[in-house]
Amino acid sequence: MMLDVITQILNPQDYAWSWWSLPPMMVSVYFVAMWALIFSKTRFSGSSFAFGIYSISAIVWMGSYAICFSATEPDTAMFWCWSAYAGIPFIAVAMYHFTVEFTKRYSQRKWVLLSYLAMSCFWPFTRTDYFLRGAHRYFWGYYPLRAGWLYDLFLVSFVVFWLLGLRNLLATLKTETSDLRKKQLRMLCAAFFVATLAFVDFAAKYDIVVYPFGYIPVSIFLTMIFYAITQYRLLGIETVVHRTVLWALASLTILAPVYVFWIYWMPSHPVRTAIGMTLISFALFVIYTLHGQYVQPRIDHLFRRRKYDYVLVFGQLVNDIGGELDLGRIMDRLMAAFRETLYVRNAVVWVRSEDETEGLRLKEITAYGYEESEGGLSRDAARPGLLENMALYQWLEKDQTVLENAQIEMASPSEEARLNGKAFFEAHRIEALIPLLSGHKLIGAIGLGRRQDLRRYGRHDMILLGGIGRQMSSIINNAMQHKDIVEKERLDEELKLGREIQMALLPNTAPRVSNLLVQGIMIPAREIGGDYFDFIEHPDKEQISIVIGDVSGKGVGAGLLMAMAKTAISIYSRDENEPRAILRRTNEILFNHMQGEKFMSMLYMRWDGRRQCLRYASAGHEHIIVCRRRGATGDGVDGVETIRSGGLALGLMPDISDMLEDRELALNAGDKVVLYTDGVTEAINAAGEMYSLEKLVQIVEQYAAQDSTALMGSIKRELYSFMDGAAQRDDITMVVIEAIRSVGSDAKIGRGDVVL
Repeated sequence: MMLDVITQILNPQDYAWSWWSLPPMMVSVYFVAMWALIFSKTRFSGSSFAFGIYSISAIVWMGSYAICFSATEPDTAMFWCWSAYAGIPFIAVAMYHFTVEFTKRYSQRKWVLLSYLAMSCFWPFTRTDYFLRGAHRYFWGYYPLRAGWLYDLFLVSFVVFWLLGLRNLLATLKTETSDLRKKQLRMLCAAFFVATLAFVDFAAKYDIVVYPFGYIPVSIFLTMIFYAITQYRLLGIETVVHRTVLWALASLTILAPVYVFWIYWMPSHPVRTAIGMTLISFALFVIYTLHGQYVQPRIDHLFRRRKYDYVLVFGQLVNDIGGELDLGRIMDRLMAAFRETLYVRNAVVWVRSEDETEGLRLKEITAYGYEESEGGLSRDAARPGLLENMALYQWLEKDQTVLENAQIEMASPSEEARLNGKAFFEAHRIEALIPLLSGHKLIGAIGLGRRQDLRRYGRHDMILLGGIGRQMSSIINNAMQHKDIVEKERLDEELKLGREIQMALLPNTAPRVSNLLVQGIMIPAREIGGDYFDFIEHPDKEQISIVIGDVSGKGVGAGLLMAMAKTAISIYSRDENEPRAILRRTNEILFNHMQGEKFMSMLYMRWDGRRQCLRYASAGHEHIIVCRRRGATGDGVDGVETIRSGGLALGLMPDISDMLEDRELALNAGDKVVLYTDGVTEAINAAGEMYSLEKLVQIVEQYAAQDSTALMGSIKRELYSFMDGAAQRDDITMVVIEAIRSVGSDAKIGRGDVVL
């Protein structure tokens, strides 16, 4: 008898492939992968054991129904319906069990045991007519029908145990204090609510013709569990395998349009014409193109797999915060860059501080990632500091390179340094330590924890981090100096002299040139500003070079760097014709003298009167604002546009050739170009509001019909009106260029507080 049943079940003639079988079968495989992952990482955990029971029950449920949908005989289909109910009774109980273990409500374990026993009582009846009365064929295949009140009692019990599990999660969420646990519980609650939609599978058992799409919310439930593991280390799992799998599954969602089209649309709406196929192909092409441009990059970023151009990202960061003097804001931007670009799990920054009892030491000023780690560092935990007399401190200051965790054992200069470094790295859970230096003195350090993809820091990363350290050293040092200046009277005299020298270096007249007017103004925020502009004449009277730049920091150092840059630009402008080559050679000079301690953004333009165009190259400077005149008379404005200048600031790296590019900007008579430094767009009023590029563009557009002199005066007037008496935090520098038909006498250049 049993042999006949087995023979019938294994008879291939009783089956016919059905596409409806594929989704539940795929979800079964999903469950297998999930179970294998959790079991391999936390096999002795009560939570993983309970989730394992749930997974096995769900695999039996989904797998049996997948085969049932392909059955062609009712007896064969009924066998697989009975098989499904070998697992279905324990699904809700297993999830209730899981919540008891996860929320540590161990007093309910006895009720868990009774729940398993209660649902087991239904199991003997699942193969009788008291429970299921047969298999009915729907459009998706055979599906079981409930027999009577016993099945109703089973369904009520199923729902009760499911709700008990949800109640445990919600009750624990209300009393939980750990941020990480709260995130885990919120995700589990949301996943439970989604999985509840799978109850729709019971409808067809009551002769209600509703397709059992329970595999959809269940697969979403699993995906949310995956996400909780990925982001919040649910069940204590720490691995990149699950993140890789989840990323692959999320990326494969692009196949959904093809699946829906070929499986559901094509059979009932066959396409018989070439035009139809062309339209369909075009639609799919558009979908895949948009997915590649907008959706996939976000999926990659979500699962920490997006590959950024680190030089560009951190170069832009340095450009954005180069003039910032608030150490807190600098740290916030830096931490955000580490978190969202390098995908560093945790990071901490120390700066040099004088302690009355311990002497010179590195003091922690900011950190992230520790409070999110269950069992991680407590903010008041005893962690070793970094004192000047410690071997690790001396090692960092002497070596002046990024120190990686693996080097502690292999490259320590002494046993004391090895022990000191090992304890420090372990206590702070860091994998790399970046020194911040001013000259040869250690002024701080940046500690980076493990990456979220668990990859080690390689040689390329060490070079990148070293560059970041050099850039941030200058910025942090400027902020610290701004905060700690105490010798104001002595500095006032030096700064006054420096201001006179600096202003003498700026042009006071605009040279004659064919078809062009130029106006410039520089208003320093302090006695010596870090901004710079210049007009350089050439033997060819049809040409003129226009330069604008912004040095990091303020004071004597910024003024000296500006003078050095002006000298280099003036010399190289005689020998070179291409803006890119001039900036490249200037960068070499600045880097050789400054070694990355200071840097300078710069925009170099050369006007060619014969061709009516500006050739230019940028080294990390601000956007270019262009006003186009309207009509032949030039009495209106056709539009205002902004052009991203691009490039990397001068003085940060020995060679920036690959980051410089020559471009051209054609101008017609009446067109204007507005150049500026960040002192304009980042001006702050009394309410703490920033002026912004958008507001500057609006003002330029409002007054664009004016000539260059009046336009500059209007911009300055509107800017000071916005500031409303608030202190000027940064240098304000602007240059206005106007293409005309001819030039008369020399135009004066606005300097300091001269009203234009």
